[in-house]
Amino acid sequence: MVRTDYRILAISPLLLAFGVFLLLRANAAEPTTWIGRSNTNAQPEEIVHRARQTNVLPEPIYADNLKTFGVNLAPRTLIERASFEFIEMRDEMQVLADQVARQEKFPSSGYRNVIRELKKRQEPADAILPGYMKLRKLRARTELALRGKFNQKAFHDFLLRQGLLPPELLEKVVANEFIRQ
Repeated sequence: MVRTDYRILAISPLLLAFGVFLLLRANAAEPTTWIGRSNTNAQPEEIVHRARQTNVLPEPIYADNLKTFGVNLAPRTLIERASFEFIEMRDEMQVLADQVARQEKFPSSGYRNVIRELKKRQEPADAILPGYMKLRKLRARTELALRGKFNQKAFHDFLLRQGLLPPELLEKVVANEFIRQ
C-alpha cells in the first residue's frame, strides 16, 4: 500500500508559485531575454513600433462593425454627419437656453449653465414616486373596467390631453369620460 504524505502535497503548490515568481522576477530584470525567447525575429525596439499609437481602431474595422448593424455608410461620413448634427442641436439648445434663462432669471444664459441650474431644481425620485404609483393604479383600474377593449395608446393620449390635473380629478375624468366612451 502506498502511503501519501499530504504535507508534501500542501507545500508543492507553494513551491510552484514561488518558482513562477522567481522566473518572472528574473525575466523582468532583463526584458530582452524574454522578448528574444517569445519571438526570435523581434528586436526590443520593434515591439514598441508594432503597437498602435492610438486607441482608435482602423477604419475598415469600424466599417465592418457598422455593417453588422445595417449601416452601410463610411465611418468618415458618419462622423461628419454626427458633427454637423451636434452643432445644429447645440445651436437650437442655445436659443432655448436664452429663453429659459430670461424667463427664470438665471445669472447665465449658456445652455450648459441653464441645464446645471435646472438640474438643481429637479425633483428627487422619492417625490415623483407617489404620483407615478397613482397613475399605475389608475391604469390598472381602467384596464379592469374596460377588459378587452383597453387600448394603451388611446389611454396615454387621453391622459396627455388632460394636461396637469391633480390625481384625484384625473381619476374622475378617466372614470367619467374615458371609461364611458
